[in-house]
Amino acid sequence: MRITEPTLVYLTSRSESAGESAVANVMKVSEAKRAAGVTAKYHQLDINDEVSIRKFREDLLKEHGERCIDVLVNNAGVMDNTVEENKGLKETIETNYYGTKRVTEILLDLMNEKGRIVFISSMMGELSNHSSEVQEKFSAADLQVQELDNLMEDFVKSKCSGVDNSGYCANPYSTSKTGVTMYARILARDYANDPRGLLFTSCHPGWVKTDMGGPDAPLSVEMGVQTPIHLVTEDYSRLLAYNGMYFTRKTVDKF
Repeated sequence: MRITEPTLVYLTSRSESAGESAVANVMKVSEAKRAAGVTAKYHQLDINDEVSIRKFREDLLKEHGERCIDVLVNNAGVMDNTVEENKGLKETIETNYYGTKRVTEILLDLMNEKGRIVFISSMMGELSNHSSEVQEKFSAADLQVQELDNLMEDFVKSKCSGVDNSGYCANPYSTSKTGVTMYARILARDYANDPRGLLFTSCHPGWVKTDMGGPDAPLSVEMGVQTPIHLVTEDYSRLLAYNGMYFTRKTVDKF
């Protein structure tokens, strides 16, 4: 997909000050690289707050009208290892899986023809991290969204019970990303006949030097964004054959 007309990118975050600072930096780099026609704007968004998401949706509608989103990149996520009362476990599943699902559902009807929804997942969520029984549940060809929700809820209950022999990966971040990848696959199947021709993909960006990844991560941010950018800009017809699939290093990978 070549950019042939002015492109507007919305960057969102919970913190307005952090988001506005990020947009300023993006525009500075854009101007330095002479990326003509590319503009970044900031909008506050908390994917755990339905009111915040609906405010974002309403503002998009007011500013740009219906079918105004060409690409939605679901990048928000947390990795909270707080042990006390399983707070970190619950927050991780709530944000990474339910928050991602919530914002996608609320914005889905604004997607344009040949619109793309890219989910940032992780190799930490690969099915092999779970028992064979749990793998079968996640990978069932007829898995429904409600059944996926039930798996997420079952994971939380089993880990909070104190006596866990459920077969789920112990790491909540990993399980949340299993849910995200399976959600992308379900949407690709369920919207296969949507007249807009929507494209759903998930990807592993790599272990990247970010606030979450930490300073020891081997990849720079510039390297980490290569696969997501590929899924945003690659020719639509080429990617459509891989609708719902999981990518690593710009190529389809087993999950």
